[in-house]
Amino acid sequence: MEIVLKKADSEDISKLVEFMEEYYEYDHLVFDWRVAHKALGELLGDDLAGSAWLIQCDGKEVGYIVVSFVCSLEFHGRTAFIDEMYIREGYRKQSIGVKALEFVVEFCRSNRIDALRLEVERSNVCARSVYEKFGFTAHDRFIMTRWINSKSV
Repeated sequence: MEIVLKKADSEDISKLVEFMEEYYEYDHLVFDWRVAHKALGELLGDDLAGSAWLIQCDGKEVGYIVVSFVCSLEFHGRTAFIDEMYIREGYRKQSIGVKALEFVVEFCRSNRIDALRLEVERSNVCARSVYEKFGFTAHDRFIMTRWINSKSV
């Protein structure tokens, strides 16, 4: 099985939106096609904002991973955040996600990023287990959000 991560560009937005819709349904998140297009356009149009990759297995696109950047004093400067990672159901539990994580770790290392963070639903025990085995540790904190210019919830 050959796993390749292809850096996404504006031509990949439709495919990414398709994966996003599947992922949001899986995680019971509100999905809005227009918002997804806008956010992806912003991300893919600014290398300082982050990067997205389509995950391919034997030449077939099976998921995606998105990394955004933030500067954090606590985490030693420029920090990467896995904003979203999704693998289609028929391809899970085949180490594809682990390969994507390994790729992102190397990407961070080559870009001198010291900390890689992510968010996972508490109820997603399978994903949490993968992340913990990969070396991610939980913090005893809540992630809180205040929407500023949006009616999104």
